[in-house]
Formats: sequence, structure tokens, C-alpha cells
Amino acid sequence: MRRPKTTRPEDKQQLTAMIDVVFLLLIFFICTMSFRVIEGRVDTELPKDEGQNSGVVADLLEPLNIHIDNDASRSAGFAVWVAGRPANVETIAGIVAGAMALVPETAVRVSTGASVTYGQVIAVIDEVLAGGASQVHFAG
Repeated sequence: MRRPKTTRPEDKQQLTAMIDVVFLLLIFFICTMSFRVIEGRVDTELPKDEGQNSGVVADLLEPLNIHIDNDASRSAGFAVWVAGRPANVETIAGIVAGAMALVPETAVRVSTGASVTYGQVIAVIDEVLAGGASQVHFAG
């Protein structure tokens, strides 16, 4: 005996709900992912006189930083810091001359506080020039 053919609706899987869940999980993991940041820095020794970006040695050297700020307790009325250390105006020429003796291409960067006068800056620059500096820049 043969069975009569009955037409049954085919069983189809409903994938719409599963695809929605997969995309929601994907969006969740992408949004909560954090990239690992390399801590510190990698020091390298690259040649400075070859390659595409070779430049003058003076551009590669760190400048000698001089900061001027008002200080009423000092006899000159202002305080000077050379390379982060306090200094007197009279000793700036000697410090700059010592730096120039080590590296003649050293530049000097002068920065000032908010209420420093032009006269105070000129007094420091005169000492810097007396020390033999040929490149004096102002910090912006």
C-alpha cells in the first residue's frame, strides 16, 4: 500500500532572530574592546647625517632653557632658572659659555612669566650673548 502524498509545509529555520542576536553581540564586543597602548617609548639610535630627513645637528639638539619670572625677594626683582635650576643673572654668562664649550651649536630658549618686564628680559639676553650664544629663541 502506498501512502498518499500529502503536502506539508516545509520546516524552515527562522534565522532572522539568530542573525539579530549575532549582530548585537558583535556590536557589543566592538564597542567594549580596548586597544592595548604600548607604555613608555622605544629609544633608537638612528644616523643623523643620512636619509631623507637629515638635517643640521643644531636642529636635533635640545636647547638650553632659561626661564625668567618675577620674584620680589631677589635683589634684581626677578628670578632666573637655567635648565630647571635657579641661577643668578651674573652667573648666566658662565653657564652659557660652559654649554657652548661642550656643544658649540647649542641654542638658547628664553621663556618668561606673566609680568616680566622688557628690561629684565634684556638683562638676561645680554648675559646670554656675553656667554657666546649665537642662537637665542623665545618660547611661545
